[in-house]
Amino acid sequence: MIRKILLLTFFLQAQVFGQSCNPENDRDHRRPTFYNEETQTHIMRDQGDSGWCYAFSTADLVTDYLYKNNPEILTQTPEREDQLISPVSLLPAIASFSEGQSDGRFTQMTEGGQVTQMMIDIVASVDPRNRICLESEVRSSNFTINGEEIDVLALLDNLELQYNPQTNDQILCQQVGLLNRTILPNLEVSDVVNILNQIQSTNKPITSINYISQVISESCKNPLPTLKLPEVKRVRRTNTDGSDNQEDFLAAIDQQLLSGSILALEYNGYLLESSEGLDAKGFPIEAPHVSTIVGRRCIDGESQYLIRNSYGPTCDFYLEELDCDEGNIWVPKELLLRMSRRVNYL
Repeated sequence: MIRKILLLTFFLQAQVFGQSCNPENDRDHRRPTFYNEETQTHIMRDQGDSGWCYAFSTADLVTDYLYKNNPEILTQTPEREDQLISPVSLLPAIASFSEGQSDGRFTQMTEGGQVTQMMIDIVASVDPRNRICLESEVRSSNFTINGEEIDVLALLDNLELQYNPQTNDQILCQQVGLLNRTILPNLEVSDVVNILNQIQSTNKPITSINYISQVISESCKNPLPTLKLPEVKRVRRTNTDGSDNQEDFLAAIDQQLLSGSILALEYNGYLLESSEGLDAKGFPIEAPHVSTIVGRRCIDGESQYLIRNSYGPTCDFYLEELDCDEGNIWVPKELLLRMSRRVNYL
């Protein structure tokens, strides 16, 4: 009975929040999962040119959920990026799910087009052989070493292009050495040799997709235990019959934020960069993108929602009139409604 009362209270509050805002109630929910309170900096990631926004958003949702609900799995509040769940460590599950349905390569098969809903469903039912680990074991975000920018997608793409199960030891050592210094710090030459021998012993067609997936998974020396995730919930901005669903859409977002949780937002990312959202000929520009909603505030009676993007800590990409804080963008309610397609949450 008490649980029903609490749920009803949350629902009524969410309904009120969807229509008006109160500075005393609307607060910033960035802490502590993606915000280092000691240094007062956001823990940001940069997906670079990859189409893996859905994986970054999914990793954010899973990280946030586990830190708050599964302390036996993740006991420490993240203070650095390498303590977050790695989006790239999730990709072998997607590649495994998609294999056989396409002749594409790993770096192509895991690009955009996969919605967050499917990604989380796969993660929740992932085979134990598909390991999920932290950023410290599989790097996902572009970074810099000795002044040189390291592009994660480019490294994996190049490795796949050069894939050859009969490659000589010298080239193999060079490849593994580069990966070990950059995005797969736990990978050793012996690991790759074992992977190649295992693939060859199965007498099955050897694919670069299988190889890249296993190389990524092998860097997870300390994979997370079996994940306990709830069923994914989702709310469309517009109903399937085309009718407006603004009230339920905002209520779902507000209720999640009120309870201290976050959401994955599928939206037209171009509208954060252009106030018109039109190309040179006046046609609407659609740029499908996924980010997370991590907070809400009230400014002069107007609701604003905090979008945590995966383009790094820069604010160079966004409209000047939007308040940007290290790659986190405060979006007015009207713009959120105009650009949104759907929200997914746990």
